[in-house]
Amino acid sequence: MADRSDTLVGRERELDVLRAAVDEARGGARVVVLQGEAGIGKTTLWEAGVAVAATQGARVLRTRAAQSRSPLRC
Repeated sequence: MADRSDTLVGRERELDVLRAAVDEARGGARVVVLQGEAGIGKTTLWEAGVAVAATQGARVLRTRAAQSRSPLRC
């Protein structure tokens, strides 16, 4: 996975937080949650953070929520 952190513009603070979380994870597990309005770049930022973690040899477990395409049946 390519490190996309060098292609993000204006997200240096957020990337620094993600890098710090990866560094701190060396002492144990860490959880990172990105939240915000739709369309603000959470997925792009998340993928950059995952790439940073991968380049540092961290194990990353990830999941994504998706809107259901079928109605809930009870």
